Amino acid sequence: MAEVAPSAGGGGGRRFLLIIGGLAALLILGFVVLGALFVLPGLFGGGDQTAALPTATATRIVIPPTFTRTPLPTQTVVVVAQATTAPTDTATPEPSPETATPIPITATPIPITATPSADTSLPDTGGGEDLLVLFGGGLLLLGVIVVVRRMRSA
Repeated sequence: MAEVAPSAGGGGGRRFLLIIGGLAALLILGFVVLGALFVLPGLFGGGDQTAALPTATATRIVIPPTFTRTPLPTQTVVVVAQATTAPTDTATPEPSPETATPIPITATPIPITATPSADTSLPDTGGGEDLLVLFGGGLLLLGVIVVVRRMRSA
């Protein structure tokens, strides 16, 4: 097999170390930026955004039982046997079955009030900032690739 002769320039090792050092610096800078994204909002009081959000509370709605309506009585012919002798017992008379006491049927409506919120703006989720950081990181990586290729070809 043929062996590859080393280049006469001898500066390839130095460039490699510079590239590795630059990538390590970018990695450290990325960690600092990520740490700042998570730590700084908590230091300046912006980390408690969940307290401002409306919370859902469970509400139990009690529905009273509905009573079935009985059909109205129709006129029917009722044959009643008449007593021919006077009653001997003068205690409380029994009510006659012809006079029924009406039972009022009442249904109470349940007022359900749901007011829509007047705030029509989008919630502040921070998704736009994350996308900008991702896009900026991609451009930075693209720049590093271009610089490394130029240094390699030179």
